Amino acid sequence: MKTTKTTERLTCRTDAPAWYATQVGRTVELRRTGTDEVLATVHPPAAWGKDWGWNLIDGGVFVERTDR
Repeated sequence: MKTTKTTERLTCRTDAPAWYATQVGRTVELRRTGTDEVLATVHPPAAWGKDWGWNLIDGGVFVERTDR
């Protein structure tokens, strides 16, 4: 599992063969398909408030600050 952090974006990647991502409150979880095992949890910084969103990328997910 690899997590990269910048001031405006968090990126988390997995090498699991089958996975999905879901939002749980103020976090995004990557889970293994079939077992629902949590592979990684991404927490946006509290300073971002409600101004963040997430999307899937090849092999993982990114969470970034938005201008809402």
